[in-house]
Amino acid sequence: MNAKLRKKGLLYRCLDVNTPEGSFTVEYNGRGIGHQTVLVDGKVVACPQSKTWFFPRFSFQIGSFDAALLVRVWPWLAIRSFFLIVNAETIYTEIQVPTLVPSFLLKIGVDVRQSGAQLIFPAITVSGIQGESLSPITG
Repeated sequence: MNAKLRKKGLLYRCLDVNTPEGSFTVEYNGRGIGHQTVLVDGKVVACPQSKTWFFPRFSFQIGSFDAALLVRVWPWLAIRSFFLIVNAETIYTEIQVPTLVPSFLLKIGVDVRQSGAQLIFPAITVSGIQGESLSPITG
């Protein structure tokens, strides 16, 4: 199984997903605060509503497979991380690392580029995060 990004926008992702059962289109739209939608082949499969913030997890079916979409949003309303898990396999991963790392993180030795996914989703191991390691400031 695999997934490929088709379209990307502010609080929007569209993925082409291939499974043994065929090809599917999965869309996430979080453009209404308190109102998010997940669609599979144009049909709504998850549409929770919240008055406080964005829902972080959506469970649904892709064909006969169990699927989960894990989404984290920055306070400035951009997607922070986005994971698609199908049949207990992570098939799409996207993590946005801020280009300006707060200096207090460097002083305490936190490597944001290498440990960012674990800070966001402690139960998920993500491989293949690209980026150079940040060195803590000593002195």
